[in-house]
Amino acid sequence: MFSTIVSLSALVLVLNHGPASAQLINPEPTANLTLPKQSKLSPMPWDRYVVNFQQATFFEAWQFCQAAGLRLATVNSPADTDLLEKALAAAKAPQKGAFFIAGTNLGAKGSWLWISTNRKVGTPYGYTRWHPGQPDNSGNNEHCMEIWYVNGAFWNDYQCDKKRGYICETFI
Repeated sequence: MFSTIVSLSALVLVLNHGPASAQLINPEPTANLTLPKQSKLSPMPWDRYVVNFQQATFFEAWQFCQAAGLRLATVNSPADTDLLEKALAAAKAPQKGAFFIAGTNLGAKGSWLWISTNRKVGTPYGYTRWHPGQPDNSGNNEHCMEIWYVNGAFWNDYQCDKKRGYICETFI
């Protein structure tokens, strides 16, 4: 099924639609995922995060990550935030950019959960990293979480049906 086997433990990946890509094939039209040519970077701890510049809705991003054998990224500690920021820097993410991660409050208004792990955001360590004044549910329509990457990676609530880049993660 996969035209390229990708070893995530040995490289940092940037997912995009570049010419040196291999397509993962999936019968669902929204589940196409493009994998880049492998990087020759040495293994780093932040290799657990896979930054994708491809624009997708929250649920498309969730599906794309799963199709690649990954999950939409969770952030449970300051150490996770540090690794995520290093992965964004290694991927040469723009300093002002937004990427979906796995938080949502759909179905549980006011209570955020990581869709990838089915755990409440902030558990088990009580860690959150909302940008000041967030979440604010602007327009009464912001139910999905994004990392807003400006002078650090802070969380923001955003519309699930709008398109953003997204971040997947490896897991055991």
